[in-house]
Amino acid sequence: LAYLAREGARGYLYDEGYVFTAIKDDGLSLPPREEGIFSVFCLGPEAHGVSIRGAQYPLDRAPLSPFFPLGVSNHFQGQPVEIEVEDGCLLIGWER
Repeated sequence: LAYLAREGARGYLYDEGYVFTAIKDDGLSLPPREEGIFSVFCLGPEAHGVSIRGAQYPLDRAPLSPFFPLGVSNHFQGQPVEIEVEDGCLLIGWER
């Protein structure tokens, strides 16, 4: 997924309960849901300018490290969730 994101494409991995994708220096919009969990992980070195809007735990242009789980287990709030990273690669997973 990180390779695809680096090349400007997007791929998805599905299992019975979750969907995963990666973004690099890009953004992703998740449709509104009344409930459910999503997580954002840093892939590779520290990501900079990470923003999460529309979720229970927002971020505004924060750094995200692969060594501290700041983006784990966030919650949908009935509105679209916007995730952006200015510099770096993120793995994003959400409940189906």
